[in-house]
Amino acid sequence: MLRLGRLAGPLKRHATNKGDLGLALSQSSPGNSAAASTTSGNASGWKKKAPPPPPRPVGGGRTTGEQTKKFSPSIKPRPAVAVTPTPISTPDRILHVPKRPTHGRLTRKARPSRPKKWVKPPARIPTARTAQRARRRRRLHARASVFSSARFPRFRLGFHVLRHKEPLRRGRRGRLARWLRIKLLTKGELQTRRNRKRIGRPEISLKRPRRWNRPLPGGILPAYDEALRVIRADAWRVRAEAQRKTREVTQLHKVLSGEVPGKEVEGEEKTILEGELEKKRAKLHILDVQSEVNLPEVRWSVTNAMTDMSIPSHRHLVEQRWRKDGDLDLLMERLHQMNVIPDVLPVIHPSIDLHVAARLMPQHFDALMERNKFQRRVNTFKDVIPGNYLIPQQTRVPPKLYANVFHTDVRLYTMLLVDPDVPDEANHTFTTFLHWLKPNIPLSATHVGRIPLLNTHTRYIPPHPQRGTPYHRYTTLLLPQPPLPGMKYSLNTEALLTAQQARLDQSLRDRAAADAQLAKEAEEAVRAAGVIGRGRRHSSHPTHPNATIPPPTSGEDPLANVVTISQRIDVPVVTMAQRLGFDVRAFVKQYGLNAAVGGGTHMFREVWDKYVGAVYRYELRRAQPIYGRPPRPDPQRETHSAPTRRKYRIDA
Repeated sequence: MLRLGRLAGPLKRHATNKGDLGLALSQSSPGNSAAASTTSGNASGWKKKAPPPPPRPVGGGRTTGEQTKKFSPSIKPRPAVAVTPTPISTPDRILHVPKRPTHGRLTRKARPSRPKKWVKPPARIPTARTAQRARRRRRLHARASVFSSARFPRFRLGFHVLRHKEPLRRGRRGRLARWLRIKLLTKGELQTRRNRKRIGRPEISLKRPRRWNRPLPGGILPAYDEALRVIRADAWRVRAEAQRKTREVTQLHKVLSGEVPGKEVEGEEKTILEGELEKKRAKLHILDVQSEVNLPEVRWSVTNAMTDMSIPSHRHLVEQRWRKDGDLDLLMERLHQMNVIPDVLPVIHPSIDLHVAARLMPQHFDALMERNKFQRRVNTFKDVIPGNYLIPQQTRVPPKLYANVFHTDVRLYTMLLVDPDVPDEANHTFTTFLHWLKPNIPLSATHVGRIPLLNTHTRYIPPHPQRGTPYHRYTTLLLPQPPLPGMKYSLNTEALLTAQQARLDQSLRDRAAADAQLAKEAEEAVRAAGVIGRGRRHSSHPTHPNATIPPPTSGEDPLANVVTISQRIDVPVVTMAQRLGFDVRAFVKQYGLNAAVGGGTHMFREVWDKYVGAVYRYELRRAQPIYGRPPRPDPQRETHSAPTRRKYRIDA
């Protein structure tokens, strides 16, 4: 009865009413009560946990069965036999069968949603207006692909509005035709999503100029219209005065050159007229500058990299920006603060805006090349601010030098790169090491790009600051060479040499054009004879404007096509033994170079790191020296360490 009483609880949960409970109790027995309670709910395969075992009696007492198991081990308990009862159901009483749960992971909400299959929408029938706009767009695209400088009204491409001479690009909602995309890509006039962020804005230069547009149309702001009118009226007035002064200068120049018959001047009179002509040219230069310097289109051109250094107003604005915007002040401040003056030269008065561009740092270089792996002509050099620190990895390759010169005639310069901070342990001082030397460099205001062919004389040795020394000041000097004996640099000689150089350049261009025409005709004749076929020519992509200049051969004079009054100097190539202890002041005095009358200067700093050893191993081919800082003088320690004077003598 005790066991039947304990089984009544589970059977109550499976019974549907009070009558089922009596039926279940009548069918259960002491032998198969557990099996009946377990399998009563397995009609649909759903398993239910078995009821927990009965608790032990309090106080450690044992039941009769437990005592029998302990004292008679030979008697084994009879195992329970699993009996599957047949569920009893009547029309009035139906046994409850639990259902499969409808919650959890098998619900509809937890199942992954299947995307609907995409169905192509039906094609829209274009209206007459849409067809007309499409024909107009195709016609404008064709004109833009054939004539890059053609003028056409703005039109819409995708969500971009394209104007005259703007590079085309693909839009997010608009797509160029394949033939047009290929044409524009070959011409380099297509902006894609890859290079849109890098370009940012259309390229503006002398090759791709853009005209200045008024920020406000006429009639909106009367004060602005009146200011423009006053500026242009003043420019025309000064221009008329400059034209009168030009006629006077031309007439006086003809008199001095002997082109006017019956007027020959010599001696003191010629000297007086030359001085007067110099003053007139100076006045004419001022008028030329004042006639254009205030015009908005001139300032727009100089600000947006469309500078033409052959125009006096453009040269004046570039020089004024260098002298008054802080670049020259920063350079002179660094030269004086770091004692480049007077350690290298006693006096330096720069007249040339010299820029030094060094290679990017390794991490910046790798990141740039990773971003632009498919983009050619990537600039991996960056301008160095005077006095900044560089690392030896940036100067393993020669830096690039750029110079803004403000005289129109061609003059010769000498370039030096020196390090005045090399320790001289024998004399307990510092000496100078020459890293780079190149004499007879022709420069003028019309020079474009970097200075080429600098490594053809005394080759470049990378900077290598010694271990244990403080920072080294690497100074670049661009010194003007003296004029020929009996001549001097002046506005008269500048105008005369500029005209002669222009005539020589024009004759060289005409000769080159004639040679190219003859070569083309000869090639056409050979092709017509059927000897060779039409081969595809691959055009080169230079990284800078002067990359196509061929290096001079042994028998070619690089100054053969240069008209100048500068004196050429014959400097022998400095050997490796002569580089250490190079005397800059003696060199300048020997060849008549003078930094006090002009030239260019730049300076950067470096300290030792682990990559300096490669310069000693591969360039200098000797062991790397290691220096230690000298001990500071300590007078108190020297006083105590000195031998004391004896007060008493024993040998008396």
